[in-house]
Amino acid sequence: MLSAFERKMLYAFLTTLFQYPDEQTLEAVQGLEKETFEPLFPGLGVPTAPCLEELQTAYTGLFVNRFGGVPASPYGSVYLEKEPRVMGQSTLAVANTYTSAGLSLEQSNEPADYLPTELEFLYYLTEGEERSLEEKTKAKTKEWIASQADFFHILFYPWITQFCQKLADTERAHPFYLWAADLLGRFAEMENQRLKEIKPGK
Repeated sequence: MLSAFERKMLYAFLTTLFQYPDEQTLEAVQGLEKETFEPLFPGLGVPTAPCLEELQTAYTGLFVNRFGGVPASPYGSVYLEKEPRVMGQSTLAVANTYTSAGLSLEQSNEPADYLPTELEFLYYLTEGEERSLEEKTKAKTKEWIASQADFFHILFYPWITQFCQKLADTERAHPFYLWAADLLGRFAEMENQRLKEIKPGK
């Protein structure tokens, strides 16, 4: 089982992968160490990052704008609502969760259920768990893990499998994002196994 630190760093890494690409994206991939990464996800390998312009073009075509519609929308409500849409009731539920945690989205131009934002929130919750473990406050650790389970089970995991599958099924999808989706899917399943015994609201 991954430590809280390892899970926190994976959430941070995935946040970087699924944001609009910049130099930080390339640096994050170039900084991967096969010796430490490969044992966590056997067979996944470590990608060679393409040039930034190529990555930005690929990102736009997959997630932002494409004739006929993007193949893999990075917004949870597109998958969780009865009628696929951006900014549905599930988006409001995500926003309310952030607010309840004392967080604000005032600096963001994206809806609350934008994939990188949800990943960043799970990073925040995992960092809280890690900190409480270091402080040896068992009750607080349970609270952080329960918050992870609630958000993960209800608002994150139910759409991530669909999102990753849509990417995998996209013809001529860029190999970098196929790799990123594979990583996200594997990690999400690991987290599902870890959190599945913790029922929402507990």
